[in-house]
Amino acid sequence: MAVAWYLRHIAEVGFWQPGQQPGQADFYVTSTEAADQYAEVLKNFRPEFFGARPGVLVLLWSPTPK
Repeated sequence: MAVAWYLRHIAEVGFWQPGQQPGQADFYVTSTEAADQYAEVLKNFRPEFFGARPGVLVLLWSPTPK
């Protein structure tokens, strides 16, 4: 699987298909549509909109500051 250019500097990247449960991660990137299905996993993360490329908007989920 090709890794998106904006993630190439990260050593470990995981991809999950809709309906699969993601593993533990330092941050997550989801489509706006998929965010609801991962609500339990993302409960301690905050979303920010991220323009992946023209016409493609995703959510970048980073840990909520403690």
